Amino acid sequence: MPMNLEEEIVICQFGQGVYSVADMLEQFGQLEKDQQRKRFVDLYFQVWDAKLVDADIEQALANCSLSATDAMYEYLHLRSLATGFKGIVCVPESANPPGGELGKAYELLLYLFKIDYQRRFGQHTDTEQSTRTNFKIDYRPSFSREQETPTDWRFRDLSNSEIARGILTRHRELVEQVYEHPSFRSEFVCIAKQWYESIFTGQTALDESTPERQTHFDFLTYDELMTKNTTLFDHKGAYGIRLLRQSLTQALAIRYVLTAEQANRLVVDVIERHLRETYNSDL
Repeated sequence: MPMNLEEEIVICQFGQGVYSVADMLEQFGQLEKDQQRKRFVDLYFQVWDAKLVDADIEQALANCSLSATDAMYEYLHLRSLATGFKGIVCVPESANPPGGELGKAYELLLYLFKIDYQRRFGQHTDTEQSTRTNFKIDYRPSFSREQETPTDWRFRDLSNSEIARGILTRHRELVEQVYEHPSFRSEFVCIAKQWYESIFTGQTALDESTPERQTHFDFLTYDELMTKNTTLFDHKGAYGIRLLRQSLTQALAIRYVLTAEQANRLVVDVIERHLRETYNSDL
């Protein structure tokens, strides 16, 4: 699952200079190994969507006292990031990068994220001298009046603790409101049930017999979708659940005037709330 809202606020605050690389690495070092891997993968997804050029990667490598000849370059698939031919996200399979230091790989991702983040804002920045190289790295952006209340919360001045706290509070209130809303409850209960049965209990409805040419196609009615004991791995059930989730996302985006990203996060967090309350499980 993607990083939660609180984690994403922190990484965006890092991009704005609220936290330093050292601060982020200290937080990373306090996590358990499995949590470090998740945090690393979450940031990797963020960086994979970045628009980076060779010079950006060279600068980030230099900030970490690395070069394109180091094994870390291949481990993080940095060539794909530079060329833009990325396709499917190529998350490094091994949890043990070259040298066994996941923290070093995470540090490199932090520099790459910050370079892209500040470029997308297109803001003038102050600079601070890196203590590790002769490169100057962007530090704290200065926000223009047009950027004080942008549609995307990530473009707001998150160095203002009230703004950051307000974004988080608003989201939590929406999660609670949607969780309690009777108009959406049955749909969320259905998704949480199928998610739990498929992922956490390992149930599957796949037919392991030799497949035959399909000439007849069955479709779920809405009532079947809400009551039938399907699983996410049942192709018919999976498609129905996906449609139901998409419908919920669109409905919530319209009802609460949210972006697609905000609505999707809201749906995921409400599903997780149902999983915790009903099955004592998290996503």
